[in-house]
Amino acid sequence: MTIDVDVVLERIKVLLDEKHWSLYKLADVCNLPHTSLYTMMQRRTMPKLDTLDTICKGFGITLSDFFADISDPKNDEFIKTLKEKLLFELTQTMDNKQIELLLTYAQGLYDASHK
Repeated sequence: MTIDVDVVLERIKVLLDEKHWSLYKLADVCNLPHTSLYTMMQRRTMPKLDTLDTICKGFGITLSDFFADISDPKNDEFIKTLKEKLLFELTQTMDNKQIELLLTYAQGLYDASHK
């Protein structure tokens, strides 16, 4: 199951409106080529994960924040997969000790939520 590209692009538009930013301003803040953002919006193409993460950072939010207002249940599996991919990418730069700490933390969160 995948998320609709229009849902993602609409969310970007909403965030632009909330900040009173143009697409040009977003590109500048994110240090992304203006043409890339314009092309993405015009052709209605799904941004790659790293681009979407950069856009979120430009807005000062996380990917979780970005998807928090998207309440369509059909998007749940996509969001879970996206978060798993992001977590995987983050762990690629970690050493074994950092990964062990992350796993310990994750186990603690799991245990606390299943009491």
